Amino acid sequence: MQTHRLDRIRRLTIASMFIALIALMGFIPFLGFIPLGAGVSITLVHLPVLLGAALLDTKASTLFGLTFGVVSLLVVLTNPAPQPTDLFFINPLVSVLPRVLFGLIAGLLFSLTRRFSVLYRYGLLAVFALLATLTHTILVLTMLWMFEGASLISTFGNLLNFIWIILGLNGFIEAVIAALIIPTLTFALNRIPYVRQFHQPR
Repeated sequence: MQTHRLDRIRRLTIASMFIALIALMGFIPFLGFIPLGAGVSITLVHLPVLLGAALLDTKASTLFGLTFGVVSLLVVLTNPAPQPTDLFFINPLVSVLPRVLFGLIAGLLFSLTRRFSVLYRYGLLAVFALLATLTHTILVLTMLWMFEGASLISTFGNLLNFIWIILGLNGFIEAVIAALIIPTLTFALNRIPYVRQFHQPR
């Protein structure tokens, strides 16, 4: 009973640290969202979500995805000078829902890597981080197209231009960054016994 309680406290502590990190990255300028101009930004706030999926479990990564979405929404609402594309994310179906699904999918994918040896697991973490990040981009674009299609056309001229800008630039860069960083951070943190116990096969 005492061991179970300590395990819950440890998990809550680590989850709280991830949530705080996501909030800090979201609200500190040029840390979680790096503007590229023309209303386009590189998103890095998804990295703690992926890392949480690798170190904890699907339930935790889904919670982190929800945090990511809520922080994204609050950043837009509190921004005194938002970019034109930022206004699309006032809609929770665009800013929050895709991020919740992203956390869920990342957790499910990363849970598969725990069945493999270290070498294979490193490669799978890179591949799944890439796929999960691209999935996040596709989910956000889908919600934008469904709920803000008319506004996107007036801003970018046509949806094809917008898709190429976001998928070709943002999505690719974010996915490559995730594929490079997540496996390295996962195995570095895995050296800490306190952390390692949370992603052992169950």
